[in-house]
Amino acid sequence: MSMKKKNIKLIILKIGMLLCLGVGLYPVITQAYTYYQTQQTLNSYKEKYDEASEKENEEVFKRYSEVNRKRKDTEQTSVTIPEDNNNIPSNGNLQKDKLGELVGEILIPKINVDLPIYDGVNDFQLSAGAGILTGTDYPTGGIGNHSVISAHSGIPNKKYFTDLELLKLGDKFFIDISGKKLAYQVDRIKTILPTEFEDLLPVAGKDYVTLMTCTPVGDNSHRLLVRGVSIPYQKSIVEKEKKKENLKVKAQMNWYPIVVVGVLLIIAVIVIIKKIVAKRRGMKNEE
Repeated sequence: MSMKKKNIKLIILKIGMLLCLGVGLYPVITQAYTYYQTQQTLNSYKEKYDEASEKENEEVFKRYSEVNRKRKDTEQTSVTIPEDNNNIPSNGNLQKDKLGELVGEILIPKINVDLPIYDGVNDFQLSAGAGILTGTDYPTGGIGNHSVISAHSGIPNKKYFTDLELLKLGDKFFIDISGKKLAYQVDRIKTILPTEFEDLLPVAGKDYVTLMTCTPVGDNSHRLLVRGVSIPYQKSIVEKEKKKENLKVKAQMNWYPIVVVGVLLIIAVIVIIKKIVAKRRGMKNEE
C-alpha cells in the first residue's frame, strides 16, 4: 500500500511537471501562431494586388483618395477615439464579414511590426491587425492628409503595437496601399486622453500618419500617439531599416523556442512513460 501511494505521488508530480511545461510553452506557441496567421493574411493581400492589373489597383487607390477628398470638403473638426482599444472577441473567431476590407500593410522595422491594415477599428479588425481610425483619412499620402492607424498593446499573444513606445524621433515606418508604397519618419510622440482629438485632425500643407495605441498597458487610460511625416519612399531605405533591425532573423527566431521546448517536452513524456512502465513491471515481478 505504501509503495502504491509513492507511485501515485510520483505520477502526480510528473503530470504536474508536464502541465507546468505546457503552460510555459503556451504563450510562445500562441504568439508564433498569431505571427503565422498575420503573414498568411499579408501574403494573400499581396497576391491579390499582384494578380490584379495596374488599372484595377489604380482604381482602388483612386477610390480611397476620393473618400479623403470628400472628407476635406466637409471641413471635419472632430474625430472619435474609442473608449477601450483592447477588446478581444470572446469566441476568438475572426469573422470575415466583421473584418471588412483589408486596405494595406504597415511595416515598422524598429519594433519588428508587419501588420495588415483594415478599414475600421472594431474588435474583430483590431484582433486581426491594425485598423484605420474611423473619421480619419485612408493612408494614401498627399498634402492635407492625416491617417490614424490603431492597434492593440499588451495582449500576450498579439504584440502588435505593444512596443510602439520604443520608437524615437527620426525612426521610420512604411505603408503599402494597393501596391503604392509610402514612407514616414517619426516627428512627434505624444500621450493624450481619449477625449483629446485635436492632434488627429488634418494639418494644412502636411502629410501625416499617426500610429495610436492604448497606454499604459493594462490601464488603457490614455492614448500614445506616434506621428510620422511623409518622406520620399526609397526601396534602399526600407531594406536598410530591415537589415539594421534584423527583422527577418527575429521573425525566424520566434520559432526556435518552440522547437527546443517541443523537443524537450517529447523527451520528458517518453522518459516518464518508460519509468512508469518499468515500475509497473517491477511491482508485478515482486508479486
